[in-house]
Amino acid sequence: MYRVTQTGCTALRSALGSPTWAENRTPTAFDTWLGLSIHAPQPDRARIIGTRRAFLLDQLKKERATLAAISSDPSQRARIAAVMVGWCIDRFEMELTWLDKALPALEAG
Repeated sequence: MYRVTQTGCTALRSALGSPTWAENRTPTAFDTWLGLSIHAPQPDRARIIGTRRAFLLDQLKKERATLAAISSDPSQRARIAAVMVGWCIDRFEMELTWLDKALPALEAG
């Protein structure tokens, strides 16, 4: 059986107090694809945007179900989880809106 030692708990608390958690802009794989997409054939750009849109819609469905499942739990852990899931939902919805704005630029030759 594994468990976190007191030394591990101390290290975790220290690491969680580091500002690097709040000062990070790690790009997603899709962000990287978008930056490089100018080199992709135009039909592939539209296809990948469609694939991304379908993926986001599927993820939204899953996350909304997750949010509904945890909403009845009054514990602090569930409240934090609900905030995290809600943040995911908001990001997916924003990205879907943003894709509508980006698609014309990607379709331009």
